Amino acid sequence: MSLYRYLTSNNIGNLVKGDLWIKEKHLFKKLFIPKDNFYKKCKIKKNKKRQGNVMYSVKQIEDYIKNTQHPHLYNMHNYCNYQIKYKNKYEMELLGKITKEVGYDGIYQYVYFTPDNKQYRLDYVYLLDEKPFIIIEIDESHHYRINNIAGDNIRNSELQYTFTNNFYNIPYDISDQELNSIIDEIKLLKEYADDEINISNMEKEFTEFTEIKAFAKKYGNKIITNKNDEEDGTKFIFELESIKDDLQITTNSELCKRIDSYFISNIKVKLSNEESNSDSDSDSDEWDDSDSDSEDITQVIKKTSNNNDIKLFENNKDFIVKNDKIYITRETFINIAIKSDSIVGIQIFHQIMKFEDMIKKFIEISKKRRITITHLINENRLKRAYENRISLPLTRENRHLKNKIKRLQKISDLKT
Repeated sequence: MSLYRYLTSNNIGNLVKGDLWIKEKHLFKKLFIPKDNFYKKCKIKKNKKRQGNVMYSVKQIEDYIKNTQHPHLYNMHNYCNYQIKYKNKYEMELLGKITKEVGYDGIYQYVYFTPDNKQYRLDYVYLLDEKPFIIIEIDESHHYRINNIAGDNIRNSELQYTFTNNFYNIPYDISDQELNSIIDEIKLLKEYADDEINISNMEKEFTEFTEIKAFAKKYGNKIITNKNDEEDGTKFIFELESIKDDLQITTNSELCKRIDSYFISNIKVKLSNEESNSDSDSDSDEWDDSDSDSEDITQVIKKTSNNNDIKLFENNKDFIVKNDKIYITRETFINIAIKSDSIVGIQIFHQIMKFEDMIKKFIEISKKRRITITHLINENRLKRAYENRISLPLTRENRHLKNKIKRLQKISDLKT
């Protein structure tokens, strides 16, 4: 099979005047070519652009793929029947199988520094929060040479101590059954780690997410990461002017002035009893978003200060001023959305409530799912521990006895 056939069968590439061209982003997202390795080793110049996309021809890419030994490319090599002499044949084969099943989002030949600053190059690593999470080492046959055994044992002991059960030291002659068991376990570990609250996972979990998708894409991550700590600046996560735009509050309108007035600190408005009574009997405490340039902020405050539902927001509690911009808390955002007395404001309020309800539901679903995954991982590890400590030694001993019997049989035949 040719690379051209591989690409077309996987719907990768565009035909341009009889030649197949591949978008640069598809090299990394569909062919899973390692980006750093590609830019370092590939001598192709970005000489073609189509509709703003950098593109490469199949002929240009094929030379790189043929001459690059990387587990992400192993299955492509097999499909295209490239006769490649790998430096580490078993490492490439096993990692090719693992990454095909688990995912191509790990790093090959990852450089890891121990706490005492020793440098180890790990065969393959999956990261979590930019730190090694799952470590895979393939023991090629040369690891079993006498001069390598001691050093490897020390190295593996350190890695085992650091990463415990997430360190997989896989022998080159592992059986398919044992390898599949490890692959299933790594999948579960990744599933456990990936099952966290984020926009992507919530979108997959809830069919009704489409109703709040636009809101979640803009504000969701801020709400999720909000620590809600009174003394922590991270709770002031919404920029006031941006909120006004989303609530469709026109600049310099009476409504805009009223909202701005809530953030003016150290203002005390003294009203007489007559003014208070007259204001309370009037309809002035209703929100009006019509434009008005005739009143200043102080007059607006007088009109709204007697409304028991509306209070001045408190600096460092409800909002902060940073670089001449006002940043508000989630609660303040909700308050403004309600007080805007508009269809958009009510819609946003309901979207906030619905999004937060989804967060609570996702947490409960994730907890149950993680408990199940943990049980499955533990069962798998117990099974592998049994096979490694009891079943496997017995199998090896049985094999050894069979070989011994064969040798004795040969000696007996020679004597007769």
